[in-house]
Amino acid sequence: MAQGSVRQRGTTWTVVFDEPRADGRRRQRSKGGFRTRKDAERYLREHLVSLDAGTYMAPHKLTVAIYLAEHWLPAMQARGLRPSTLARYESHIRCAITPALGGLPLQGLMPTHLNKLYGDLRAAGRAPKTIATSTGC
Repeated sequence: MAQGSVRQRGTTWTVVFDEPRADGRRRQRSKGGFRTRKDAERYLREHLVSLDAGTYMAPHKLTVAIYLAEHWLPAMQARGLRPSTLARYESHIRCAITPALGGLPLQGLMPTHLNKLYGDLRAAGRAPKTIATSTGC
């Protein structure tokens, strides 16, 4: 069972907890800036539940653009897709997704970001199914 604690630092409260690592060693993390002890305890409780349930994802600085270019596209290539399909995927990423969402942290990507992207594409006359047209960017 995951453990953590709450302590006061100046006028704010900080949560300290152990984060699991792949090598089995302990890594201690903290998050501060909570205005009240109750807020910090609520965050800690929710966090510990996600750790125990196995749904916790450690924060990292991977952006949407880096993920798509360095992880997702190579995974699609490994599936043996046709070169024309891969070229189309790359075009969608380069022309529509990266300019709008590329700088976002991957963990910060929310459905509202995608809805805004789709709305902007529709407003520009490009349906979401065909976000990168044959005319290019």
